[in-house]
Amino acid sequence: MDEPPMAAPASDYRKEFERERQRLTQLYDAYELQEKELASLKEKLSKQEEVLTQKEGIIRSLREVLAARDAENRELHIELTGLRTDKSAWDPRIKELESKLRLEQDKVGNLFKLATDLDAELKEAKAQIDARDRWYKKNILVMNNIKRAMDEHDQMISDATGRPYEADLEGELMRLKASSGQRDKKGI
Repeated sequence: MDEPPMAAPASDYRKEFERERQRLTQLYDAYELQEKELASLKEKLSKQEEVLTQKEGIIRSLREVLAARDAENRELHIELTGLRTDKSAWDPRIKELESKLRLEQDKVGNLFKLATDLDAELKEAKAQIDARDRWYKKNILVMNNIKRAMDEHDQMISDATGRPYEADLEGELMRLKASSGQRDKKGI
């Protein structure tokens, strides 16, 4: 008849338990670090949202200025067309208006580039924030489950022993070694 395989010594279980406990502690520490980072990111997000609101206000103002400038440019262009009838008399004025028109167009181009750059920065910031939020939502449950499992383990041991559980792994390891040594001397 086959004999059942010998159960692993309790010290192996304790070592494994300690390794697992350390691993879970490290995971929980990492979770807390991520919580702090998340709080920092939320604060940064709040600041970026304020900056975004300010930039959106600037963009609105710039667009209003742009619309006013466009209207002014249209008026200048119409005026320029009317002046071409008597070009020789109005040549200096025409050149002045063309110069103003070019300056205004440059300003409008610069304003448009600025608005485009601000919009690109906003999209990038939103994408980064969304990625961080997805990671947090994806991992928060796992970290909470690890913490809950560790608490349940400690509670189960406390319930089984009738006293609060405080992990004294070094003391337990010494007792196991001592009792193992005594069994070896007795030939058990």
